[in-house]
Amino acid sequence: MKEIEFRSFDNKTNKFEYWSFPENKYDGIFWEMIKRPEFEKPQQSTGLKDKTGKLIFEGDILQPQWGDELPGQVIYYPNYAYFGFTSVTKILDFTETQGDEYEIIGDIYQNPELLKS
Repeated sequence: MKEIEFRSFDNKTNKFEYWSFPENKYDGIFWEMIKRPEFEKPQQSTGLKDKTGKLIFEGDILQPQWGDELPGQVIYYPNYAYFGFTSVTKILDFTETQGDEYEIIGDIYQNPELLKS
């Protein structure tokens, strides 16, 4: 069974908590992420790694490694069941690209200013 990883930003500690299934199937942190108000909505990993080998999650801010494209954010589109990269100028399905075509430069909680153009 493929491991599915989640994270949630804890506004009290200003850091992410991580959880994976099935490894941590019965670990209580996932339920804490969902019910405690200081935790933001859990974010799932895309299963892709950026050019430095870091796992890409929903909510990460990526800098494309092609052209002069602006940074964008990773979003999960539930109606279409895919992860996408959304910037000021582009919306891409991750199946059209590879993770190593991007570099994680921040996330929407700690670095929201990176998305302003």
